[in-house]
Amino acid sequence: MLKNYFIIAFRSLLRHKVFSLINIWGLAIGMAACLLIVLFIADELQFDQHHVKKQRIYRVEGASIRGGQNMEPFAKTNFGLAPLLQTAFPAIESYVRMDIVPDLVKYKNQQFIEGRIGFADSTFFDIFSFQFVQGNPANALDEPNSVVITENIARKYFGAESPLDKQLTINEDLVKVTGVIKEAPRTSHFQVDLVVSIRTVEPRYPDWMRHPRSGGTSHYTYVLLPENYNSQTIESQFNGFINKYVGENATNYMQLTLQPLTNIHLYSQSNDQIEANGSITYVYIFAAVAFIILLIACINYMNLTTARSIERAKEVGLRKVVGASKSQLISQFLGESVLISILALMVAYVIAFLAMPWFNELSGKELSVSFTNNLWIAVGLFTFSLLVGLLAGSYPAFFLSAFKMTSVLKGNVTKTGSSSLALRKSLVVMQFGISIILIVSTLLISTQMQFIRNTKLGINTDQILTIPLSSKVSARFEAVKSALLQNSQVLGVTGANNELTTGRTNWRQYKVRDNTKEEISIATMDVDPDFFKTLQTEIIAGRGFSKDFPSDVKDAWVVNETAAKFLNLDNPVNEPLSGNVFNGKDWGMKQGRIIGVVKDFHFSSLHNEIKPAVFNLSSPVSNPIQFMWVRIQGKDMPATIGFIERTWKKFDAEFPLQYSFMDEDIQNLYVAEQRFLQVFITFATLAIFIACLGIFGLASYTATQRTKEIGIRKVLGASVPSIVLLLSKDFTRLVLLSFIIAAPIAWYMMHQWLQNFAYRIDIGPSVFIISGLLALLIAWLTVSYQSVKTALMNPIKSLRNE
Repeated sequence: MLKNYFIIAFRSLLRHKVFSLINIWGLAIGMAACLLIVLFIADELQFDQHHVKKQRIYRVEGASIRGGQNMEPFAKTNFGLAPLLQTAFPAIESYVRMDIVPDLVKYKNQQFIEGRIGFADSTFFDIFSFQFVQGNPANALDEPNSVVITENIARKYFGAESPLDKQLTINEDLVKVTGVIKEAPRTSHFQVDLVVSIRTVEPRYPDWMRHPRSGGTSHYTYVLLPENYNSQTIESQFNGFINKYVGENATNYMQLTLQPLTNIHLYSQSNDQIEANGSITYVYIFAAVAFIILLIACINYMNLTTARSIERAKEVGLRKVVGASKSQLISQFLGESVLISILALMVAYVIAFLAMPWFNELSGKELSVSFTNNLWIAVGLFTFSLLVGLLAGSYPAFFLSAFKMTSVLKGNVTKTGSSSLALRKSLVVMQFGISIILIVSTLLISTQMQFIRNTKLGINTDQILTIPLSSKVSARFEAVKSALLQNSQVLGVTGANNELTTGRTNWRQYKVRDNTKEEISIATMDVDPDFFKTLQTEIIAGRGFSKDFPSDVKDAWVVNETAAKFLNLDNPVNEPLSGNVFNGKDWGMKQGRIIGVVKDFHFSSLHNEIKPAVFNLSSPVSNPIQFMWVRIQGKDMPATIGFIERTWKKFDAEFPLQYSFMDEDIQNLYVAEQRFLQVFITFATLAIFIACLGIFGLASYTATQRTKEIGIRKVLGASVPSIVLLLSKDFTRLVLLSFIIAAPIAWYMMHQWLQNFAYRIDIGPSVFIISGLLALLIAWLTVSYQSVKTALMNPIKSLRNE
């Protein structure tokens, strides 16, 4: 019986080659796309799953009102917070504080800038799971000036020698290697190459880092809770903790939460992340796209199979005459569907295998479809193909097996054919509706990304180099600046204590004289006098800082437009303003006045609104310059950069120069969105292509069924354009109906997505008009080939064959 089913199935495939190829290739492309998306989603869901104690580890995250009305979340907390938490909540078994920074590492005559140096408590390896190759994780970081390194770092500095007990110099600290670990899996929300005992640098931490009352944030704090402990038990008591240890009524402007370790990558959107996180929203979107692609491929199969049902009606009738039961017929047709699905699976695997390098480059992943490493892929694919086969073949199987023997043999299948026609039209409407939603989404996402790229930030970012400073260069910033300005190709040099474009700033307390408000936390940057001039920002009231006014260091502030509004200052110039400043030893209040207002400019991504900002003149003692910006001519850029490198070496021969272009730094803020856009457009195009493939097959079948009608029309004088219009008319109506259904759905979906951006485009009617016309054009182009081919046929042949 089974052998007979397979023979019939193969004969049916070979007899109808065009429909068979459309079905197999449609399903294959859909399966390949789904496989790639499933691998992508599985990779996103694997983050931090390798830690043995993952279910018990939480990161303490905070939120505060910083120059605005809403709580702003941040991933870093105060260094002194963790011990207070353990005192207040005995359920906390352990904690670890960590920060990851770049720094200079030296060994003998070798020196490199290592970008992932972690400074952490001795409990780091007790809480996080790292595989030790050498050393003892229990005490590797117990002593100050101890460091654990990865195997790659060990090979880089020590070659084949054992690194244990050898000494490296990190910045100015001499540290001893106490352990070697394997690299963390790629699916970790942080990567680290060297882990240094935090006791090495802790004595040099200023007071503001040690006391939560200061509001300063500097480290990532993780806590370990007991097995099956409800973290909400602690979270519910955070308000009382904050009021006790931070200040009375501090909960009015500060909050704390516990973020599960395994949720950080997809759910934490706080500021100051260690690395760029993913987004659960994008996971849902890609899962929906995978389902849509599979759905369209299944719709194609159902459409083409039911369209051909009349051709197989006599076969069903004869089988019933010779005793075939309905269940046997269902089994036969489901078997044919599963066979097509398995053949499609084989093609899909080849497509996915060939496309994997390109997909990895597109998504920034390192995925693989190798069965040897992922047995679950093989099992999943086979199960997947069976489900797809059963899903795609379910309606045709029940539809065909329901034909009545007497009606079929008499040729009376009109009623049944009419019901299948209604179903086919419904499925086509669904396909076009999905296609229109995808077209609208693609256009709006592309437009939003174009808007981000072209939005004026309030800073002229052309030919500006961003240079992080070493301690030696920072200490002699004015001399370095003067040396660089000797070159005519250098148009300007300035600096600040924080890097622009990252949104990272210090937050300090301010108060306006005669203002009834309490002290307000506002973002603050300590800048060089030429900051506004070099970055070409606009001073819209008063003046900027100037060396001609030495008193600016002691009593002058510049604020942005948003800060002036936030402080309720109609005429801010010369208004008194007092704020926290560091005098080299401790913090005190600077009594000064506002000398100027700078036009708002962005110093973070367009996901965030421009925040109130205060600018203070930098001092080498209290707030040294940490980042330098050099504006250069566009001519002979390599020579100019070479000059900057030579100048740098005169002031610091050991610490190598690092630089990046500001406009590239800004674009890097949107890497996640760019990758999402590329992947989304790719799979949206595939979904539309698969839909077109099915519609082409359906149009082909429809044209074939109407061959006699078309022949008669041509004999009676119908022109080729009128026949093409006749065959395209039905699909045009279906596209218009699809548009009416899809447009509001697409608007709602994209409206929700755009809420992730503080600065976004408006959704106008033009994008829907364009999408509708594109869908109509796609339908016409898909149908027109077969329509023209049929219309050009010699009517004598078609009528003779009939």
